[in-house]
Amino acid sequence: MIVCFNTRMTFFLAILFGLTLCFFGWQFSRYTLRESRIEHLLALSGLLGISLYTFVINVLGHFLPIQLVFFAVILLFIVYSFFPLIFRRTNFFRQHKPLQWVIQKKGWQWALLIGCIFITISVTLISYRHQMDGAVYRGPNAVAMAEGNFPPKEIWNPEKPLRYHHAPDLFASAVLKVTNTPLNFAYALGRGILAGCLFLLLVVFAMEFLSASVFVAFISAICATYGGSIAIFSLAKALPSFVDIISGTYTGSYKFVSDAIVGEFTTPAINTVMGQHWGAMALVLITTVVYLYLSALQEKAQKYYWYLLVIGCLVALQALVSEPYFASLIAALVGFPIMVRVLYGSSDFAKRALISSLIVISIALPIAFVQGGLFGTAVTQQFNLTQENGTENTILFTGNDSDKNLFKLSTPSALSESYDNRIFKEMALLFVLFVPALFFLFRSHARVALFLSLLFLAFFLPPIVFVSDYFLITQLLWRFFFPINLIGGLVIGYVFAQAYLNTPILWKKISLFSILLIFLGQGFWTHVVWLGVGYPPGSVWDQNAVFFAKPGSAEAASYAWVRANTTIQDRFLILKDTYRQCGIDAAPNCLFVYNTGRFAPIFKHQAVVEGNEGDEIPTKELALFDNVSTTCDADILARLNFDYIYVDKLWPKGMEKQCLKNNTLSLEFTSTDDNNNIRIYKIVD
Repeated sequence: MIVCFNTRMTFFLAILFGLTLCFFGWQFSRYTLRESRIEHLLALSGLLGISLYTFVINVLGHFLPIQLVFFAVILLFIVYSFFPLIFRRTNFFRQHKPLQWVIQKKGWQWALLIGCIFITISVTLISYRHQMDGAVYRGPNAVAMAEGNFPPKEIWNPEKPLRYHHAPDLFASAVLKVTNTPLNFAYALGRGILAGCLFLLLVVFAMEFLSASVFVAFISAICATYGGSIAIFSLAKALPSFVDIISGTYTGSYKFVSDAIVGEFTTPAINTVMGQHWGAMALVLITTVVYLYLSALQEKAQKYYWYLLVIGCLVALQALVSEPYFASLIAALVGFPIMVRVLYGSSDFAKRALISSLIVISIALPIAFVQGGLFGTAVTQQFNLTQENGTENTILFTGNDSDKNLFKLSTPSALSESYDNRIFKEMALLFVLFVPALFFLFRSHARVALFLSLLFLAFFLPPIVFVSDYFLITQLLWRFFFPINLIGGLVIGYVFAQAYLNTPILWKKISLFSILLIFLGQGFWTHVVWLGVGYPPGSVWDQNAVFFAKPGSAEAASYAWVRANTTIQDRFLILKDTYRQCGIDAAPNCLFVYNTGRFAPIFKHQAVVEGNEGDEIPTKELALFDNVSTTCDADILARLNFDYIYVDKLWPKGMEKQCLKNNTLSLEFTSTDDNNNIRIYKIVD
């Protein structure tokens, strides 16, 4: 299923797939949203291409075989994209405005394109080099979806539907299936395209709503992308040893390198894009929704409703990427028209904002509730909308405890208990710059400032005022903080760049430049280190090679047989003394799943559970599996719906004989090499 690049064709197909989606995004923006500005079209091309493709295949996959949907939707997008070219002489297509650059100077045009291309390529390379997320609901789940596991079921317990935000994995599975590209490159390709187009969109957003100055727009986008914290000063720890480091005689710890990259609670947007499994798509959806929403409020009626339809779909998709960010977007969309009415009274703009928000929410909420993922289950569980029992109605392995609250308002003491004073140290620089910058933005662009400030609060406040009775949920609330550097950096960059242009005094210019350089230091340092020496620093080039069977090995032959002779419906019994082959947090039997896309469940989602409250819920299936792991009882194998037994060198001693004794088995495959001896038995009814 997943192999290293062995032909140029797979690389070509992957690039072609990405370009096809970008072309669709361009054509959709051009002829449906009636956009004619080249900068805006370039930004929207990749963002809408990938986002709408993911949204459509997720919807259609609930009604049609997902493998068919992967190909059918890309074919549909191709037909849509070429339709205007074929019929461009008709009146409908001739009435569109001609393409034009808003940025008139060629130098700035090239700077925009080079910046986008650099970020796209570098983020792709960094992501490709980084080890895939092997958690049971991420990388392995993507392979299973590519093989037909859709709507997705839990690969550790196929009797249950998967309740998780699977949109980034669904897109990667589509790239994997359509192009036969390695999964790690499928993830990297999507992340790279989204990162490059996000930078473009930040530039055009600033030009559209903040300043017509290209310089100001660029600085705003750079600050939104790279703005960080005072963590960059961790590099000062290396100054006393600078000479030894340069000479190669330094023997101390290089922890200062990582300390300057990773904050505990906040992080530059570029870090989130590359470092979080879902980060690129989540930040892209936030920015695109804000851009389209503010555009819809000033657009003519002929494309107004198209804008709202697209926004509604993107907000719904956010619920399949990051549920916290979905909630924050909804909160901002609700709060904005209310605050406009309160601050500015009844006006046409206030009415338009209210109607727009209501339409978007009425589209997004129903879709988010039924499309899969965590949102519908979370609402059902929190408000007790069902009387059913079982883990189908639990989320994030929290259980069905009626006396526990998923979320509740907290006293201020929870702040120090959960986050300690470090949170203030990490956010100090951002707030010192953002608060006065926001004040100046209100003076010049009040409506934009109001929406951005509401969105900022929607991300900042939840971890401060909410906690959960489940320790794991409380610990994860800090993820709300990630977008605040993106929003704050955009505002800070605009105000500082504007001040830089307006002041004729040299020392003030130098001061403004120096402050921004400190603000950007963490993001710049991250990008340089990860691109230059890997992520994490010092890692080997291909960290994912360990997940793939070597060509010609017994493992590779067995995996090939499984792919050719079984389907996603078949389940394999694989027993081991330990399931740590991909790490304690990774999917059990992950190597088998990565290479075949088949189910080999052990009925718990982690290889080893070590001290995290609520991580694993005792189930009857888990109890049965624990029993069959020592008895290989035929009745239990039938109750757990196992079809095959996969035996390799890691099987517990004597268990193969036990299975042969207690079951009627047919030997279907055998392969031996110097490192392994593999047998695959079919369980005969």
